Amino acid sequence: MTNPTPAAVERLIADAEAALEGVTPGEWKAAYSKWEPDNFIVQTDHPCRRVLAQFDGDGDGPDDQSLADARFIAWARNNVPALLAALRAMQAECNQWRVDCEEFRRDKEAAEATVAHVMRHSDNETERANRAEATVATLTAQVGAMRGALIAEREENLWNAYHTGIERDGRWSHAFMSDGEWLARECGFDAKAGDYPAEAIKAAIPEAAKRAALTTENQTND
Repeated sequence: MTNPTPAAVERLIADAEAALEGVTPGEWKAAYSKWEPDNFIVQTDHPCRRVLAQFDGDGDGPDDQSLADARFIAWARNNVPALLAALRAMQAECNQWRVDCEEFRRDKEAAEATVAHVMRHSDNETERANRAEATVATLTAQVGAMRGALIAEREENLWNAYHTGIERDGRWSHAFMSDGEWLARECGFDAKAGDYPAEAIKAAIPEAAKRAALTTENQTND
């Protein structure tokens, strides 16, 4: 699966925000009904305790799937707004990186043009070579610093995603949380599997960060 484009992510955020419009406010909870013990319901918190959905399992009580569905409905209402806010913040940060990379590209081209001018007009071959070498060294250091920053940022994001999952007995599970699924994909694993060797995931994170930084650098150069 290819990484989504910024426009695709923006559409996803807009669709999610539109879906939240008009939704019953307040914290949602999933629990067995106090008045109908065979019903598992999703309801708002105080003061109105409005019942939003109920699962009765065709009269014989809800099954495990119904319980999971109800809990997810409540969790989504309570957490999707925060996830959207975090995603918008990440989008803004990525946009700023693109601006910075574009500015760097222009500065690099200007420096290369300066080097070319010096090479054409300098009568002192030694001075010309020294200036060119210094310029190249500066640019190389800047490129290395930016690449290092990109790698460090992506690796931090990947480790943050790792900590949203569960590590137990040498295994790691993303518990089908979106950040964990993203981590699995970035590290080259099947996100649908859900459960992986913890050490394999940890070992893959640095390489995934390097690949992401290289992709960003190539997109900027294009």
